[in-house]
Amino acid sequence: MNLSKKSTLVMLTCGMILSSLVSCGNETPVQNGTENTEKKEIVTDVVTEAETASPFEADSLPDNLDFGGRTFNYLIGDYAGAYYDDFASDGETGARVNDAVYHTGRNVEERLNLKFNFIKETFDFAGISKMMTKLSQSVMAEDKAYDLYVGSNPLNLMLSDKYLLDLSEVPYIDFSKPWWNKSQLNMMPGGAVYVASGDGSLSMIKHTFCMFFNQDKLNQYDVTENLYETVRNHKWTMDHLRELAMLGYRDANGDDKRDFGDEYGLTFGDCNKYLSFQFALGGKCAERTDSGYTVLYGNERMANIFEKVNTLINDTPGVYPGYPNSDHEEHIATGGGNYADRIFMEGRSFFTAGLICDAPVILGNADFSYGVLPYPLYDENQEDYISTVQRNAFFALLSYVDPECSGAVMEAWSSEAYRTIQPEYFETTLKTRYSSDSDMAQMFDLLRSNLYLDVFEYFSSSLDYPTSQFRELLIQKKSGGFASMTAKNEKKWQKKLDEIWDALK
Repeated sequence: MNLSKKSTLVMLTCGMILSSLVSCGNETPVQNGTENTEKKEIVTDVVTEAETASPFEADSLPDNLDFGGRTFNYLIGDYAGAYYDDFASDGETGARVNDAVYHTGRNVEERLNLKFNFIKETFDFAGISKMMTKLSQSVMAEDKAYDLYVGSNPLNLMLSDKYLLDLSEVPYIDFSKPWWNKSQLNMMPGGAVYVASGDGSLSMIKHTFCMFFNQDKLNQYDVTENLYETVRNHKWTMDHLRELAMLGYRDANGDDKRDFGDEYGLTFGDCNKYLSFQFALGGKCAERTDSGYTVLYGNERMANIFEKVNTLINDTPGVYPGYPNSDHEEHIATGGGNYADRIFMEGRSFFTAGLICDAPVILGNADFSYGVLPYPLYDENQEDYISTVQRNAFFALLSYVDPECSGAVMEAWSSEAYRTIQPEYFETTLKTRYSSDSDMAQMFDLLRSNLYLDVFEYFSSSLDYPTSQFRELLIQKKSGGFASMTAKNEKKWQKKLDEIWDALK
């Protein structure tokens, strides 16, 4: 199937997902991992007739695939210890996500008649280039040491086709399926796909930005709207978030200062939560055209987004700003260098920005009814809610692999994880059942289906991480500083993107 046909199927699939979200029913927020018994009961152990039909799409792999019991070397580039446990498990422990990972591996092994050998390579930010060198040396030596790589984006390898296979030409990989992220597919010149990600990489949903809310706190302030309906009705906008945030401020400690001891409408924890706004509000740093990459970071839309976010964070009394990523008395670590805000955890704010993987810490001991939402729209004219990730593991195939076997593993693994690991992760993390009538499951699916990766993010290391400047200017409270920053750097970014385009082309 060519990429144009794949893109059509992608749009149809996403449209079906969004249509189903709009038509679904409501659920009350959960409290301490169970339903609030004073409200409508949703979570139940009774399986209805409608629930016996799987909501998950099947893959199209042939039934007779057999790779003769061969060993399959599965290399996990375990950046900051963030990825290995999402792919490899030594056995059942009773922990639901671990057991789902274990059974995913066993099911794929049995289905394809092969045996996984998981190879762990742990490295930090400074070690990314060494990891990529290790992969390139393996190719140049033709040692065929690895059948599949999953880990940090192998950018320097993508710049030459002698290192990586074009995944769009690999047998059995079907990018029209819902377990593949769609924003990466048409990023390369000519439609080649050198790296891919999706539900097969649990990190893609674990590290997705979202917002948590405290329904009990909203009720105390007579904010009784159904926020899930607000999302479904396309009314969850920046202006609406700011209106609600302003209602939540109270000088709780009576010191006439806006400080940690007060109540708020919105909190952040660490400042990395600022990053997602630039894309969630419909901005693009750069885009691919037929003739190359075009820098958009300094356009009017992006400038307006920055000012809207700056107003929310730095000029709204009901908002408590974030701090840089570090240990702080007002923070609690959630793992992977991420930090949650204690104000929300103590029940003193309506909303907090976070990552899905923050939920066990933020909500683990919550004594209030909570829920999860996407980041808001810029306004009601924005077409869709958009999600982004803080970090992610990518699949790539080195040029010496057997494409038939490796392609079958990539597709089988990803489709199995989509049906098995993702629902288990949802239920374990958000402590409510994954079902078609669950509001939080609908929000979870919305976050997954609308994940966006920008050209700037894809090539961020070569561009010296420009999107982080958005965050830094917000920390510095520099209204108007975004325009001067982008004007200063636009030619440099464009020159580098031109070089990348020429190298890939």
